[in-house]
Amino acid sequence: MFRKALALTAAVICMGAGPGDDLVADLLSGRIDPLSYDYGALRDRPDADAFLEQAEARAKREVLRRHGVPDDVPPEKALYADCASAAEIAVQKGLSSARKAASRVDWLSAKREAVDAEARRQALRRAIFAGETVPYDQLRGVERSVRLSREAKDPVVAELFRRHAEEQFSRLGIGFSARHFFAEGVSEAGLDLYDAAVVRETCLVDADNRAWLKATLARRGWFRISVDGERADSAAWTLAQHADRDVAFQQAVLVILEKELAAKETSSTNYAYLWDRVAVNTGKPQRYATQGSCKGPGDWRPDPLEDSASVERWRTEFGIDWPMEEYIAKMNTFCR
Repeated sequence: MFRKALALTAAVICMGAGPGDDLVADLLSGRIDPLSYDYGALRDRPDADAFLEQAEARAKREVLRRHGVPDDVPPEKALYADCASAAEIAVQKGLSSARKAASRVDWLSAKREAVDAEARRQALRRAIFAGETVPYDQLRGVERSVRLSREAKDPVVAELFRRHAEEQFSRLGIGFSARHFFAEGVSEAGLDLYDAAVVRETCLVDADNRAWLKATLARRGWFRISVDGERADSAAWTLAQHADRDVAFQQAVLVILEKELAAKETSSTNYAYLWDRVAVNTGKPQRYATQGSCKGPGDWRPDPLEDSASVERWRTEFGIDWPMEEYIAKMNTFCR
């Protein structure tokens, strides 16, 4: 009880501090529990908008510093080897959700929405991995990978498809994508709170998959189309494509795929996507305009290009289905 009183007192004191510096420091250090903190109370401050904007920006930068990211690297381009802790994510998402809530009451409602959305997500996870069909077209790929895992005769291929299903399920659960099934009807503030657990889960799944794929490729080589099928080739590529926290490994896979592409044992489209991913992750211009970021709601823009005049031709040659105009329109729908 005494500890709780101290924490509450500290919170009140911090609310009177400068631009959120002391509060952010106390949350990230654990002096105030970031997982149970009432971020909604900050919404009722007279200076709530300015306070929360500055506190959120400070939290993002401080987390990056903790993971060794230089201050001149934009947060949306920051890569670091390990995953942010549950506490680090909770602080950022908590402050972000408070900015989007109208009041503390609104924030508490958003918190309940997030809890309910996560419960729906876990129920769908249990159903899909039990082999059931769920009423969402967006999850058909996950269902297919679960089925392929069960049908595979090679235990290594079966494990590949299981991991692919897990990573796709987690990734589809993040933010805007989740609105169509797990988090349908959830407010913007609620989505941020819901995201906190899913973002960390996805990072941990990617880290485990990266270690597994690295060891597996060293032991048995690539999952070749003629041996393991096109879906196995694509599933292995997906795990490598999302191994952003180990760019050296992505580069090594790209070298492997270049050889496999010459032998027609991997997808040319997947090769193009990984080529761009490695280029962007190493600070170089991309070739096929597959990588980019959201600059605002409904505003996705490709990262710098190697040769903008040749992009459409290269995309066609490597089997990328969408012309740039259609691709940008599609990507815009993921920016909120």
